[in-house]
Amino acid sequence: MPYTDDDLRAAAAEHCAAALEHVDLPEHVVEHLEDQVIPSSKGYNPRTWGSLPEAQRDLAYELATDLVLDAAWRAEQLVGHIPAPDAPRVASPTTTPVLTPLAELPFTSDDILTAAVRVAAKQIAWASDDASDIWATMDGQFIQSTLGNPVTARKWSTLPQDQREPVEVRVYELLYEARDLVGTLFAPEPRPAPIANVAPPFLAGPGHNPMLPGQPLQLAAWIRAEREGATRYTSPCGRVRAEARTTDTSTGTDTTWTTSCHALLTGREIWHAQFDPQTPPEIVAALHTAIATQLATAPRALFDPSTPPDAGLAPLRTAGWFAETVPGYIAWTEPSAEIATIGRCTDPGSLAAGKSDDWVLSGGVLGPGPKEGWYAQLSARIPAELLAAVTGAVADRTPVERLGRDLTDEHLIYLDVQPLNTVGKTQALAPTRAGAAALRTAVTQPSAAQPLHHADSGPPEPARRGR
Repeated sequence: MPYTDDDLRAAAAEHCAAALEHVDLPEHVVEHLEDQVIPSSKGYNPRTWGSLPEAQRDLAYELATDLVLDAAWRAEQLVGHIPAPDAPRVASPTTTPVLTPLAELPFTSDDILTAAVRVAAKQIAWASDDASDIWATMDGQFIQSTLGNPVTARKWSTLPQDQREPVEVRVYELLYEARDLVGTLFAPEPRPAPIANVAPPFLAGPGHNPMLPGQPLQLAAWIRAEREGATRYTSPCGRVRAEARTTDTSTGTDTTWTTSCHALLTGREIWHAQFDPQTPPEIVAALHTAIATQLATAPRALFDPSTPPDAGLAPLRTAGWFAETVPGYIAWTEPSAEIATIGRCTDPGSLAAGKSDDWVLSGGVLGPGPKEGWYAQLSARIPAELLAAVTGAVADRTPVERLGRDLTDEHLIYLDVQPLNTVGKTQALAPTRAGAAALRTAVTQPSAAQPLHHADSGPPEPARRGR
């Protein structure tokens, strides 16, 4: 025979991978999941995936699709073929904001994992219904063992008819076995979990809710006004403004926040803070919470700040950040991975030459290559209480909620990512790991940005951003 058993396994693996890659057609996922009960809802309030509100249902389908597409790279292990090298995730960013807290979604990370296993098994079953499906994939492939010599290289389509039937039978056997083993593609856990608690927050990215920083202002009864591409919040006194400007209005992503305080009579800016679209929203929300609190308790400090050069940095000392000793600079660096910095220039000569004295904050990998980290600037005159709120939020390591698809590969090695398996506010109803594993086994059974102010200012010179 002009082929080996390894050739047949390679062909079956390619067929499995192709079947999983075709899951990006939305109608396939709908067909596989619409009538299926969400595992964590069994026994107390059974709900099907198709009965969820549209936004939640679409999010669940997108997350399951991400996992299946990622698993396509590992399809070789289903048929005992040599696995391909680990490949980067193929998930795309979320297409719409998720305004619901993730812990209040009616499904868990394990539910999504179970759904992905079912979809993957169904995709492979659909793609091997009959011989024509199998040969549609194989005919265009080369027989692997023949590739060593260009003269002898041949495709499966060149096999004579009398040799095709045993190939068809063996490949079908492998595909049948693959459907039963498809859960192994997601074991022990997908990377990262589709819905997760993530720490530290300063590397967790912009998240799923771009309007989270506006919530403290709405609670404080600030005036909200919408205009094309921007949402502005104005304090009741009219002197403080916060504006969220979104560069992609179709998806609600790439949101830059700018907050500023102004003199009452002249409108002169007293201080400002600006955060680029990659900034974790919890950091911006901390600033806005502190502003709302100051306005309610001690507003004068906002309008006539007297801030010593290093005021507002106590949270960094408490969190173990270390200060760099560089003449003419205040510079602090995060201790664990050394990829977050806070500082500003204080050198009179540099300031006289036009260098900005703004506080410059950054976190994560800023280059070379695509910018995965974030960057922010705060006026040197920003009140100490507000600077402390921001530095405290940057130094805080309390986990935050994130969709796994929103976490960047650059930062995953620094993150602690734990699956979020809370349904609504009733944690006791979340399935156990053993229960989730049983569910996964059951479904695998075979079936027939805007530029920042002061562009000349950069991150503090001594700061390090290694990978």
